[in-house]
Amino acid sequence: MFRKIAACSVVCLLLTAPAAYGQPSGKSAAPAPMPPAAAKPGAYGTPADVAYAKAAWASLKAYRLVGPDRYTPYPTKSENPHGNVVQILAGTIKVKGRSTRVIVKSNHRSAGLTPAMVADDAQKFHSDTAVMIKREKGFDAASADWFWVVYKPDGSVLQHDGKAVAGRIDTGTDAGCIGCHRKYGGKDFETLTTR
Repeated sequence: MFRKIAACSVVCLLLTAPAAYGQPSGKSAAPAPMPPAAAKPGAYGTPADVAYAKAAWASLKAYRLVGPDRYTPYPTKSENPHGNVVQILAGTIKVKGRSTRVIVKSNHRSAGLTPAMVADDAQKFHSDTAVMIKREKGFDAASADWFWVVYKPDGSVLQHDGKAVAGRIDTGTDAGCIGCHRKYGGKDFETLTTR
């Protein structure tokens, strides 16, 4: 079941119960081992981060939160780094056998792009998808244990300056995903809430 909420002047659709739509098919893998709790600033894009991001993409796709068959809520205006139009979904899914909260932002970029243009063809202007995945307690206390990743439309992890954009992106700094979400998202880093 979907329900609309308004937050941060964004209309979002929240996936409330995956069971209402059926669980994705396939066997769940064993939970990933917990990474070290003390991450160094800028420590992201590791092989373990990329492997987790690949597993997460498969789960996100099974729940139809990413990929060409994804749910497409009505888009809203946005700004960089998320492009000039964004579609947002949030909910709970299983990644590597563990239930976890996710926030998925399908980003769209083009000069003069409007939400109506994206609503007419959600694939045409889709540039990338930014995802927040709540990891186990102790993953990265400095960022409320969020795993951050940016995917290309084909599901591969975006590269920036030769580094995979996945993991603890600029933890302990005021830069990148964490810096912006710390500033605008409050203690829980979610820009969809006021917590």
